[in-house]
Amino acid sequence: INPRTHADVMLLNPGEDCPEDLKHPYWYARVCTICHANVRYTGPGPKKGHILKMEFLWVRWYGRDLSAPGGFATRRLHRVGFIDRDESTAFGFLDPDAVIRGVHMLPGFAYGELEGQRDTAQALLSKRDEDQVIWRFYYVNM
Repeated sequence: INPRTHADVMLLNPGEDCPEDLKHPYWYARVCTICHANVRYTGPGPKKGHILKMEFLWVRWYGRDLSAPGGFATRRLHRVGFIDRDESTAFGFLDPDAVIRGVHMLPGFAYGELEGQRDTAQALLSKRDEDQVIWRFYYVNM
């Protein structure tokens, strides 16, 4: 996983409270940056007071487009788009151990880009303008 070149990842869907027709086995995210912090453990046990290195990912979440069914039964790729950046759930922290693998997202060029939005995380990491484009939809390449 590299936020500059291969930033999209997939992980198992932890939710079991979804209705059956909305269930999808995976969640998708774009890694904005890879972080680590030195934290002091204050919990019970023999490691109390020790400083531990904790690694985590800062990600922007994709949401599945439910108006476009996808999968093997429909013979179409799943369509996703970024959760609106003004939503409180658009960005989050993720344990790297939860990542199954990197995933290739194909931009839905026909739907255009989101007006007035640029990928600020990618802009910080790259000098190229095309890396900053946020497309309205992406297809999950299987």
